[in-house]
Amino acid sequence: LPLTRQLTNLSGFQWAKVLRGGRAQRIEYLLLHEFHGRKFIVPDKKQYQSGKGADKSKKAKYAGGLVLDPKAGLYDDIVMMLDFNSLYPSIIQEYNICFTTVDRPEVEGEMAQLPEPNAEGELAVLPSTIRGLVQRRREVKRMLKEEKEGAKRQQLDIRQQALKLTANSMYGCLGFSASRFCAKPLAELVTQQGREILQSTANLAEQNLGISVVYGDTDSIFVNTRTKDLDEVKRVGNALRREVNKRYKLLEIEIDAIFYRLLLLKKKKYAAIKLEPNGSG
Repeated sequence: LPLTRQLTNLSGFQWAKVLRGGRAQRIEYLLLHEFHGRKFIVPDKKQYQSGKGADKSKKAKYAGGLVLDPKAGLYDDIVMMLDFNSLYPSIIQEYNICFTTVDRPEVEGEMAQLPEPNAEGELAVLPSTIRGLVQRRREVKRMLKEEKEGAKRQQLDIRQQALKLTANSMYGCLGFSASRFCAKPLAELVTQQGREILQSTANLAEQNLGISVVYGDTDSIFVNTRTKDLDEVKRVGNALRREVNKRYKLLEIEIDAIFYRLLLLKKKKYAAIKLEPNGSG
């Protein structure tokens, strides 16, 4: 109940419907409020007919995230996983991707182009809405660190969860065919940038820093450190993190996990012993 109440407050949707799920409708109402507040007129919602020729899955048909071919095997040296924070929402902000900035191609199958950089650095409606959610979450997390009282900590934690869920759902409405704000060319553009970013990160690690990339999936890469020395592992990870983050204003890669041993079988199939810090370090 507390989480759905926060989601309702954020979206301006009906609590009864939020309790039943309705993620796409929550995002739709949030964006309707945002566009209305900026004096935009929003096109009418398309009605999707059920029956012959209707797409029952409502899933958009376009290329998703990049999955790199794994270098299968058992790794006795430490393998480190680095992960981009909120990749798709960050891409939307990084490149100012919005309904109001991207020229959508008229020919089916053509790829939309990234918008020209804004000289004033102003963000359009979609990226600025996401940025607002991200900044509010950062502020709530800062308050959570300082708060000592149990009940207030719980409230703040629920609030930051609601902000995270909403920000991470924004991309989904672009590719969901039953959404009022479905814009397949924008969704394709975001995933294309995601694929390019993952591939260029893997290339940077291997070609510039001589680090072996053994696997990668959508927003994360696995690197073989060729050592069991934890200090050396962290040095390698931080060097890669700095080089990657230099390339972007908003996109950030972080060390997400350290695997003491890794058995890598094929795409999406691996098992690992994970190192977790404890009281003694």
